Amino acid sequence: MKSLPSSLACAIAAVLMAAAMPAYSNGSNCLFRVSGTVGLAFGTLDPSVGGPKSVTGSVEVGDCNAVQLMAISIDQGQRGNRTMIRDLGTETIAYSIGAVTFAGGNAGPGNNNFKVASFMGTVQASAYLGAVAGTYRDRLILTLTP
Repeated sequence: MKSLPSSLACAIAAVLMAAAMPAYSNGSNCLFRVSGTVGLAFGTLDPSVGGPKSVTGSVEVGDCNAVQLMAISIDQGQRGNRTMIRDLGTETIAYSIGAVTFAGGNAGPGNNNFKVASFMGTVQASAYLGAVAGTYRDRLILTLTP
């Protein structure tokens, strides 16, 4: 296997899974505006630059009344340890995901209204130093409650 001399492309795809619910169920359910795949791409990781690389991902949530407090949990990824695996390979690169924050707080924004929930992903330089060149991916499941 070859080590990458100058750069390494990495990406994480965050998959949003929301249960099928009516758009507004008496204000008791909060929803993702769109379910499906949302990218959290680290882009090129360059060992010659060094240092951690952080990127922000976001989703729109809401459509529930203001008495509902929303929370988003993010699982540990496909291997259960927040590592990206190289396409067509077995090599991995570890990453971390920070806490989810809601623009304007975590109270529901009201019927037919949504707000942005953001989270940060970080890859430490030591995690990709000497890594095999290629595209690395993981899939995260985001769960919105209540």
